[in-house]
Amino acid sequence: MEFLWVRWLERDPNNGYREGWKRRRLPRIGFVHYEDKATFGFLNPALISRAVHLIPCFPLGRTTVLLPKRSICRLAEEKDEDWDILYVNMYVDICS
Repeated sequence: MEFLWVRWLERDPNNGYREGWKRRRLPRIGFVHYEDKATFGFLNPALISRAVHLIPCFPLGRTTVLLPKRSICRLAEEKDEDWDILYVNMYVDICS
């Protein structure tokens, strides 16, 4: 049986951050908290992103509150922390 491990992401909830081409700032996202109703559920295979380049927002650090200590979403040997916020890297070919 084939299955897919999923961790949902959402836009950065910090309202003070402004992103976009005019501001020359990358969009920011973070993992959805495990107690959110939308965290787990069925997934339409057509919605799967196969590759995305995410960059940790190092100044904002890591967090341990997004998943419980014991979770099927994390291997036993993994640390129980995630980057709090990630940048979504975007590339535009300006030469074409």
